[in-house]
Amino acid sequence: MRIEGIRGRKFGDGALTPATHSSGVRAPSPNSLVMVFNFLAYASLTLLLWIATRGRRPVAVTGGVIALGACALDPALAAVAALLTAGTLFFLQGKPRCAESSPR
Repeated sequence: MRIEGIRGRKFGDGALTPATHSSGVRAPSPNSLVMVFNFLAYASLTLLLWIATRGRRPVAVTGGVIALGACALDPALAAVAALLTAGTLFFLQGKPRCAESSPR
């Protein structure tokens, strides 16, 4: 059975797969969503460990998150997340937090 939809697109008989919407745009695969979640989890863990150590042990924090990612079989993603987060925090360390705290 075929049903003709908007703009003459045929529905049914395998015209649409579960991974596509009616507009033809592919939905993100579950694997990519898991990778985004894992990236955010590793970045958050790096941030929390950085706060806990007050930024005094950046190599230990970054290495620890990468080691945890290696245990979870995702060392490349953990390394990217940890290095980006630690690099950003290291760059921002010691900067004034607001305009009122800057010296005149």
